[in-house]
Amino acid sequence: ELSNQKAEPFASFIAGLTSGCAGVLVGQPLDTVKVRLQTASHTSYTNATDCFKKIVTNEGYTALYKGSLPPLLSGPFINAILFFSYNQTSQVKSKR
Repeated sequence: ELSNQKAEPFASFIAGLTSGCAGVLVGQPLDTVKVRLQTASHTSYTNATDCFKKIVTNEGYTALYKGSLPPLLSGPFINAILFFSYNQTSQVKSKR
C-alpha cells in the first residue's frame, strides 16, 4: 500500500506529460490551418479543408507542425503539473 502511494504521484505526472504531448500532436495541425486561414488573404483558401489540402500538397505533412516546438516543450509540463496537483489535492481531501 505504501509503495503504491509513492508511485501514484509519479504516475499522474507521467500521465500529464503524455496527455500534453498527445494534445500538441493532435492539435497543432488544426492550429496551423486556423492561423493560415486567419492570416491569408480571403481568396487564398475557400475553407479549412481546402487550406489543409493546399498545405499538404504544396509543403508536405511536416508543414502542419511548423511552430510546434514551443508548445511541445511547455504544454506537457503544464498538464503534468495539473495532473499531479489534482492527484495530490484529491488525496488530501479524501483523508478528511
